[in-house]
Amino acid sequence: MSIPLPQVNLAGVSVGTTGTISFANTGIGAGGVSANPANIKNAGTVHIFNESGSGLLINFQTSGDGFYLPAGGWTDKAIRAGEAGMKWTVLYNLPSPPVTLLLVTYYGPGEAIPYVPTLGNSPIGIGGTISVASGQTFQLATPFVIFNGSTNINSGTTTNITCTGVGGIPTGATFVWVAIYGTGSAAGTFGTLVPQGATWSVANYPLVGTAAVINHIISGVFAVPLNTTNGQITVGAQNGNWLNITGQIFAYII
Repeated sequence: MSIPLPQVNLAGVSVGTTGTISFANTGIGAGGVSANPANIKNAGTVHIFNESGSGLLINFQTSGDGFYLPAGGWTDKAIRAGEAGMKWTVLYNLPSPPVTLLLVTYYGPGEAIPYVPTLGNSPIGIGGTISVASGQTFQLATPFVIFNGSTNINSGTTTNITCTGVGGIPTGATFVWVAIYGTGSAAGTFGTLVPQGATWSVANYPLVGTAAVINHIISGVFAVPLNTTNGQITVGAQNGNWLNITGQIFAYII
């Protein structure tokens, strides 16, 4: 059956504000849909309705999948089995929106998703001058190498990587897109990418990837918020050593 998830009121949020919506009560985590062989490849769909004046960046917390959702926009997204939830980040705000809610509904595998109603009070239809609070834009960059294939990080340790002011990434960048891969020393090894100095948690930041049982390869492409003081991210290894790391930054938001 469909499950309305907790509403998020985006009234008064500033650019850069983040938050999370948990999928815990949908039953798609361990012991739920992910434990049912019939649903391994189909954990259902979330219907995301951004009835607010805030443009958002959405990232799923476990898979790391992400996309942009404009003010007044809506979309349906299939999710992977075991998905923990979604993180939202405010990229811009429209002036004086009449409504300010982010509404998410979970629909189980095979469940019919209803047609979306006409957005009669959508903030996208407001009059007046529309301003972007921060002037943030997405920029592709000449790939900037942060690991050259010979870097190792021991289990339980981290290293800080400077991302801005080098490789053409300006010091005012707030997010970077990182493509990174390496080899785990054992099955179950995974890496982490967080803002410099932050503590990793699956509720807030994505895993780089869990090592496969056979070849132990870990990889991923992720948007990582930058430390605003020194433009760094922290890269770490957990549950095993992360070896022969190769990585580059190929896009950023400023």
